[in-house]
Amino acid sequence: MSVVLPPPLHIKTALGAFDEHARISARAAGTIGLAAVRRTMPARSGRARRGQRLTVRRTPTGYISDVAPTSRVKYPNGVTAKQVTRWVDRGTGIHGPRHQPIRPRKGGVFRLPGGFVANELPGQRPQHVYSRAQTSSQALAQRTLMLGARKAARAAERAITGGR
Repeated sequence: MSVVLPPPLHIKTALGAFDEHARISARAAGTIGLAAVRRTMPARSGRARRGQRLTVRRTPTGYISDVAPTSRVKYPNGVTAKQVTRWVDRGTGIHGPRHQPIRPRKGGVFRLPGGFVANELPGQRPQHVYSRAQTSSQALAQRTLMLGARKAARAAERAITGGR
C-alpha cells in the first residue's frame, strides 16, 4: 500500500501571490479615489486638476494608496499644483486660515479681467475637495478592495495547491 502526499507547501510562493494581488487591488482602489478627486476639483482649476497623483506604497501592515497633488506640475507664473490645491481645498483671504483680505503686494490696486479694479479681495471659499471625494468614492473603493482580497485568497490557494 502506498500513500500519496501533497507537494510541500511553498509559503513564499503563496505569500508572494497574496502580496501581488493586494498591491493590485490597492492600486485599483486608489485609481477610484484619484478619479473622484479630479471630479470634485473645480473645472477651471487648470493644471491643479491634472496635477493630482496616485502613489501606492508598502507598509508593514499592507499597502497604502495615497492621492495627493504634486509640486512638479507648475503654472507659468511658478505656482505649483500643490499650492493651488491647498488654496482650493482650504480657502484663501477672509475664508482661509489667516482670515485677512488679500491685498496687492506691489502697486496700489488689483487690475482684474474685464477692466475691474480692486484695493482688496475677500478670497476664495474653501471647497473641501478631498473630504467630498472621500465620501463619494468610499463605498466603491471598499467594494474593489473586497474583490481584490477574494482574488488574492484564490491566488494564494492556487500557489499552495499547485494550480489544481
